[in-house]
Amino acid sequence: MRSAAARLAGLLFAGAVLVLAQRAQAQVRLDVPYVPTPPSVVEGMLNLADVRPGERVVDLGCGDGRVVVSAASRFGARGLGVDIDPQRIREARANAVRAGVEERVEFRLGDLFEVDLSDADVLAIYLLDDVNLRLRPTILRQMRPGTRVVSHAFGMGNWRPDRHETIDGNSVYLWIVPADVEGRWHMERSGRGVELSLRQYFSELSGTATVDGRAVPLHEGRVRGAEVEFAFELDAGTVERFRGRVDGGRIVAQADDDPFWEAERAP
Repeated sequence: MRSAAARLAGLLFAGAVLVLAQRAQAQVRLDVPYVPTPPSVVEGMLNLADVRPGERVVDLGCGDGRVVVSAASRFGARGLGVDIDPQRIREARANAVRAGVEERVEFRLGDLFEVDLSDADVLAIYLLDDVNLRLRPTILRQMRPGTRVVSHAFGMGNWRPDRHETIDGNSVYLWIVPADVEGRWHMERSGRGVELSLRQYFSELSGTATVDGRAVPLHEGRVRGAEVEFAFELDAGTVERFRGRVDGGRIVAQADDDPFWEAERAP
């Protein structure tokens, strides 16, 4: 028979293990409670984001991985899911194996605010309004122009979505990450110089164009990914629309714009 001392030592050891487990569980502080996204909404999110084969889909707060697994199995994408809850990561990896896509997806235990988004083509989120707002500066800083953000239920504050759909009673929002065009640009159109001063508010664009020493306001300005459009009064009484694409420090007219124009960012 075990001695009383041995039994006591065993009880103390078991108690210590229990305390450590409880502490570990307490350390998993969830920014967002786990609520699974309905399958119809998952498919709707991926359709709205126009996920294409080979693209990289990142899901922050991935839960059981259903968005990333669906992106890989139904759309031919690659994916990364990140969650702070170890149980959710175990479920996600098991779901990837069941779907036969484990070689195209990765599930990582970690903090969603520490994920590098620079190689994401699509970011999928089902978080909360305040979490989205905390994440928004990282999205605008790291994600490339033209990449897409799709959110179930929650918005991005005063960054208005490019599209909004309702799927089985659930709101789904889409944003196209805009290029950064705010600042001064020198524009050439048929040998004529125009100075542009652009002000940007997410995807909305305003500012002035100085033509022959005359400053006129820009109208209907918008940035959608790397595409830019605006209009202004080039000559008195003649408003012209310009459409171009950002290419580094230049904006180049779309092929069907006639006459041709381009702009270069001022130092």
